[in-house]
Amino acid sequence: MRQPLRSQILWPLLAILILTTVCVSATHAWLTARSLKNGVNLRMRDVARTLAEGTFPLEANVLRQASQLSAAELAVTDDRGRTLAASNGAIVPMPLDDAASLPSSQQLATLDLHDRVTIAGRTFFHAVVKLDRRPSGQSVRWLHLFYPEESFREARWQAIYPSLVTGGLALLAAVALASLVAARVTRPVHKLQSQVARIAQGDYEQMPLPGREDELRDLSLAVNQMAQMLRTSAEELRRHERAATLHQLGAGIAHQLRNAATGCRMALDLFRREEPGLVANENLAIATRQLELMEHYLQRFLTLGRTAQLTLAPVDLWRLVQNSVSLVRPLAEHLHVELTAAEFPPEIVVFADATSLEQVLVNLLTNAIEACSETQVTHRAVRIEYGLTADQVQILIADQGPGFRPDVADHLGEPFVTTKPQGTGLGLAVAKEIVREHHGTLRWERVGDETRFVVELERVAS
Repeated sequence: MRQPLRSQILWPLLAILILTTVCVSATHAWLTARSLKNGVNLRMRDVARTLAEGTFPLEANVLRQASQLSAAELAVTDDRGRTLAASNGAIVPMPLDDAASLPSSQQLATLDLHDRVTIAGRTFFHAVVKLDRRPSGQSVRWLHLFYPEESFREARWQAIYPSLVTGGLALLAAVALASLVAARVTRPVHKLQSQVARIAQGDYEQMPLPGREDELRDLSLAVNQMAQMLRTSAEELRRHERAATLHQLGAGIAHQLRNAATGCRMALDLFRREEPGLVANENLAIATRQLELMEHYLQRFLTLGRTAQLTLAPVDLWRLVQNSVSLVRPLAEHLHVELTAAEFPPEIVVFADATSLEQVLVNLLTNAIEACSETQVTHRAVRIEYGLTADQVQILIADQGPGFRPDVADHLGEPFVTTKPQGTGLGLAVAKEIVREHHGTLRWERVGDETRFVVELERVAS
């Protein structure tokens, strides 16, 4: 049987509070009744002492006055049980059965109204005291004290009522407090339950943390950390799935394209041999170099998602930039984009695979040139600059294109994430992987009207 956490907290707490309140109230009521009875006994002892020690006659008027002060009915009898005087004529004492055991006026400390008698339809607490104030030759006098039971009950109720009201209010407050405590505990638990259910459905958004520094906040932090880890794992899994799908679907096509590019490059080499006058033709050299890069790109595509074997060696970065610019300059001229490169100092050397790093620069430059062609500005420009630190070099490629939409900006560099209508997003994915294999970083930023891609690489100490 399912027992909600709130019930597990609330009912035991309520049971303890109710039991405690009832016990306290009952104890207080018992002590109050006992104190009240002791007060009545003390009052009756004072009345008996006054009547026993006084010199006034024990007549009906005297007993009525004492009755008004003590709230008890009084009667005086002789040793034969005859009533000599009474505060109320309807009160007729019963004959005494064991007079010897009754206290005298010198033994009032033992007086206790514990016997109950019913006279004229009323119930009284009854006690008898032997009076030792008789003149010589007269019989013994007995003072009967009758305290109405209804008066005692009324006084007891008036004394107990405040404690019962206080106990009831305390019980209501305890119930409200227990409900509040249970709600404060279970509400975050229900939020955690909802959050875990959302995580199970693939929603990894962070939940707000409780304001109190307690175990539930620690548990919420742990759930948020779990959600973040699951988000990272899911994204990593999707990347691997995309890479695997890309490799499976493109391997066959890429293999055929690489063979075709190789055949085309070999045909150009043969053509240059047959026509010696075309050996220095720049356009023919660019076409040949592009075919070589195409072979390399297709090889990279075939190894996408797997660890590539790079041939690392010291590379003159300025020469590499010049080669990359020469390969994309025809595209820039065709799209009417000005392409400029700041001259790099010759001492800037990086430890890299020249062909792979050239592929990165060509991809970034091509993207920048195509982005500029989409703008309506009169002057379209792409520039390459550099930055130096003690142990790193930065290659900055800036364009005046429109930038990236917010929905794809955080996912650039992932396969199939692109802003181009006919694009696949593979160029940036390959570039990012190559830079990572060189222990560098590839990042982008939007500064004013420019989109900037920054490649950071380790420098070779000069």
